[in-house]
Amino acid sequence: MIKKNPSDGDYRLGLRHWVKVVMLLAVTGALTYYGKLYHPHPTAAHEHGLLAWIVPTSAGLSSLIITGDDGIDSNAVENGLRIWVNPPKSPNILEKSNHAYYRGNALVSIGDSLDLGAIAALASMVDTGGILRILGQQYHSETHLNQAAPHLQVQAVAPGPQAWNWLGDLVSHDVHANLQFGATTRQAVLTLAWNGFRARWWGTLAEAQADSLREPLSVGVIAQCIPQGQSLPHARDPKVLSLLYCGDASLAPDSSRIAVWGDNTGAVLVEDKSRATLTAQKVHLQWNPAAE
Repeated sequence: MIKKNPSDGDYRLGLRHWVKVVMLLAVTGALTYYGKLYHPHPTAAHEHGLLAWIVPTSAGLSSLIITGDDGIDSNAVENGLRIWVNPPKSPNILEKSNHAYYRGNALVSIGDSLDLGAIAALASMVDTGGILRILGQQYHSETHLNQAAPHLQVQAVAPGPQAWNWLGDLVSHDVHANLQFGATTRQAVLTLAWNGFRARWWGTLAEAQADSLREPLSVGVIAQCIPQGQSLPHARDPKVLSLLYCGDASLAPDSSRIAVWGDNTGAVLVEDKSRATLTAQKVHLQWNPAAE
């Protein structure tokens, strides 16, 4: 509000004006602090359906699978078990740079020859006293593994092609999981069935090509990159509703076949329990596959 001084004809600013100015400066300062200086503490996500983050690396696709979580730790259903297939060298970048923050008392890693730094990063994602189960050929001693994860139980297992319940009792009762290995850990095939959905992760192109698919899949993921001139397995197979793969986007005949490769790219699978749907889509991520 501007008032006129009748004695000298000049204008002067009233108290109400200065109150508004002070309030505006306070709001501007608060927004500046929040936007530039304030660093919020991440909160682990609970009460969700199955999720999967799929990112490219120099060795093919890496998939972080988080089974459904109801936020109730005392039951044996929807326990949010995390399974990392072909984990990258720096797994913590996914959650720190892309807000993919999930926690729990168990994590299963499927991959060979992990760096101690990667093992320590995976261990940091497991609650104190929990279990980090490493399935793959490792060149680190048990002592070094325990030193990298002193706050939890580390179970390193070198898997073989024989049939075995590799996930044990870590997976919840409402998810049926089948994990099979070939001659190497890289040839692993993981199948998850839950809430009427079925998803399969093929470690190599050969496994995907040899799969006869007796039952339909909601989604399939091929980890190994497809070389130029090679055809895309199940490109037109109606039993595979969605297919994610590492390779040239021109191999995809339609939008249900998603190529995941290149800087700042990735894909997510999201289950919407309220609508009973599972969505696969390509997303923009802060990610550099050459560094992984």
